[in-house]
Amino acid sequence: AILLCKKSYMLMKTKAKQRTRLGRIIGTVAASPREQRRIVLLLVLFFLIVFVLSVSFSQLGNMYSKSALAVYEPGKVAEKDLILYQDITYIDEEATRVKEQAELELVYPIYEIDEKVTQKAMDNLGSFLAGVDEIHNDRLTPKEFHLQLQKRVPQVFTEEEAVRMFPFLSRGFSPALEILQQIQGYGIFSIPDNSADEFIDIWRWQQGSKVHDVVHRDQLYLPDKVQDIAIEIATEKGYTQNYAHILGMICNKFKRENGFYNQDRTEMARERVLREVEPVLVKLSKGDVVIRKGFIVTPEDMKHVKAISSYSFALNTYGILGTGLFVFGILLLAVVLLSPPMTERKLTVPEKYLVLGLAFTYTVLMIVSQKLTFIQEYRFVALILPTSLIAMLVSILIRPRVGIMLSLALSFAHLLVEQNPLASFLYAFLSGVIGTYLVVNAEKRLDLVRATFLLASMDAALMVFIGIFGQFPIGALLTSAGIAALNGFLCGILNLGLLPFFEHMMNVPTPFRLMELSDLNTPLFKRMITLAPGTYGHSVAVANLAESASREIGANPLLARVGAYYHDIGKIDQAEYFIENQAGNENKHDELKPSLSAAVIKSHVKIGMEKARELSLPQAVIDIIEQHHGSGLISYFYSEALKDNDDQQNVNPEDYSYSGSPPLSKEAAVVMLADTIEAASRTLKKPTVAKLEKFIWKHIMDRFTSGQMNYCDLTFKDLEIIKNTFVQILAGHFHSRIEYPDMKEDKVRSANGDEQD
Repeated sequence: AILLCKKSYMLMKTKAKQRTRLGRIIGTVAASPREQRRIVLLLVLFFLIVFVLSVSFSQLGNMYSKSALAVYEPGKVAEKDLILYQDITYIDEEATRVKEQAELELVYPIYEIDEKVTQKAMDNLGSFLAGVDEIHNDRLTPKEFHLQLQKRVPQVFTEEEAVRMFPFLSRGFSPALEILQQIQGYGIFSIPDNSADEFIDIWRWQQGSKVHDVVHRDQLYLPDKVQDIAIEIATEKGYTQNYAHILGMICNKFKRENGFYNQDRTEMARERVLREVEPVLVKLSKGDVVIRKGFIVTPEDMKHVKAISSYSFALNTYGILGTGLFVFGILLLAVVLLSPPMTERKLTVPEKYLVLGLAFTYTVLMIVSQKLTFIQEYRFVALILPTSLIAMLVSILIRPRVGIMLSLALSFAHLLVEQNPLASFLYAFLSGVIGTYLVVNAEKRLDLVRATFLLASMDAALMVFIGIFGQFPIGALLTSAGIAALNGFLCGILNLGLLPFFEHMMNVPTPFRLMELSDLNTPLFKRMITLAPGTYGHSVAVANLAESASREIGANPLLARVGAYYHDIGKIDQAEYFIENQAGNENKHDELKPSLSAAVIKSHVKIGMEKARELSLPQAVIDIIEQHHGSGLISYFYSEALKDNDDQQNVNPEDYSYSGSPPLSKEAAVVMLADTIEAASRTLKKPTVAKLEKFIWKHIMDRFTSGQMNYCDLTFKDLEIIKNTFVQILAGHFHSRIEYPDMKEDKVRSANGDEQD
């Protein structure tokens, strides 16, 4: 145990050194100085083109210069025609102001009923009525009644009013409470005499919620009208005229003005209306003669001239500098977002070209679309750009994290050109995230069809969400949602159409490409099953082992399966030299020297790689073919060579070792282990679970101690999981009754509970 631990420690130390060295080699190969210079030049070219386009469209304007427009003056005869060379749309400010004023006049001043004031008035009246009930008795005189009132509510009632109330003392004045409650609930208002508002908007609480009514000012309860209104209400309730007057007088004494003008709410309502007012747009079409030669220039003509002037050439130094800095900042942000550790791994050169090309195309489309397409205030260019398409392509071809990072970088570019930058940024980024999410687990082309319809509906929902928070008018909201749905649908369709092109152009092992390659009915495998049936069966068995183990350790099971199918295609043309294809006792190697036999055995790796390149297999699959034996020793022929040579120093182990590199990925390592163990398991006789565990673990550790597992990032925990998976599959494969170590040797309990010897 001590020796094993020491050996493991030394191997891990060696592994770390070799991995660092190998990483530097791989990095150098993946990005040679020439490729690095080429990418830097492309980035510079990207910056220059985007900068020039941004400045050209946003800063330089159209063909008209201010000096050319200065010859047109109101009231003078035009000396030449003014013809438009492009479409121009501008806002008629005067007409827009008239429209806004009309809308503002429909916003009535808002008055709110203060419930606290109402409650205070009712409390005062209630206290008064309670006091009246306390002082009532048969011996009380009018004068004493007045004095008692002065004691409780001083200076509210005069002596004359107390005398008028006295005859009704025995009857009480409780109806006044209900009448005042009705009046206060409607609201008592003081409207300035100089107010020109005919209507006001009254907000009040009703049954736990706020409601509002638009009321003509003649229908308002003014403070000086409260007594008359109370008398009218009391009369309608059937009280006598004298009693109704007394009730009206009491209500008037305890009334409180509770309807107050809310300036803040009124201003907010007016600002909201102004935001929702769409400007009056005037469109001048290309080729229109705005002003004709020989005609007098009118004020209306000058509006057109002013609009054209806003498009005119005006060199804005600060604007150009700001544009350059912004474009550079976005480009720098993109470089940071698309580099490790943000993307989890370093992008290959083809992947960098793909990302750069898609980003450049998207940015140019964005700038050109912003200028050539008229976008209203509540719609924006992000709605018609294929952000989701780019995110889906990059997610499938490279990895989902890169798709999200690229979406984020492209979304920041909208801040440069959009009229509604925040909404544009959110829509572009979130639609990219949605596209990535919908394809991240797709395994079949049909999954992309489903993703197309989901993307259309989710983009529309996203636009509705943004529109509600942006307080878009309902018409603009529905239009934008429809455009978003159409954009999502088209992005999904284009993704279906473009993906096969990029898959084959970049030779990327996408799930869809791997599914196509896993078809065993191709001419290659038909030829294999005819010429090398043993190799075919071996490859299928290895594929089952590798796929199951890869799934358990979190590697790519589909890549492992395809790699296992193709790992021995180099044996097809020389099938008779491999033991699984040999029938009977005939063995081709009996007539060959060990060195020649080893050369034949080794050659199947190189031949397999050549065939894989002819078939245009993805590089990841070619790597598995190259690495499935690593640099391992062909031990049988090496041993035979040692036997045949008296001087064993003349036998070089490198001549009897595979020339490939150790596995660099988890999938390649799993295929190596599955290949070794599947072939070796054919020698087992009457295997038990305990024997299988010991047998498989021995072969795994042989590969580990020989250094073949040094660069594939498999942990001991992964190796343990791989072992258990192999045991489970091989136990089922042999599927005879096998001994379990925790049971007695003479007895095994069957599945239905019976005991068998």
